[in-house]
Amino acid sequence: MNELQKLLRVKNVSVLQLSEEIGVNYHQVQKVVKGTRVHRPTQEAIAEWCGLTADQVFGPRSARFLAPQIDRAIRVRADQVEERLRGRYLRPGNKLAGKRIAGNV
Repeated sequence: MNELQKLLRVKNVSVLQLSEEIGVNYHQVQKVVKGTRVHRPTQEAIAEWCGLTADQVFGPRSARFLAPQIDRAIRVRADQVEERLRGRYLRPGNKLAGKRIAGNV
């Protein structure tokens, strides 16, 4: 799995969703994301979606530029999961909300 595929997975974005967002044929995007085809216009569209240049996303040092984005996406997703779990299990008014509880309760 390359860094771009990791970014998409962490952001929970499928290749189909990406292709629809950037307005490029699904199969074209799939091949470019996978790295089996080089198509500069598609690379540029994907890079723009990432907020980077095509060279930053598809160049030899792409990991250097995509790793911070992956890290940010992980933090965002972790915050979303934490918020969802807190809302589900520690509702306002719950005596345990905001308190640490023993792990063996």
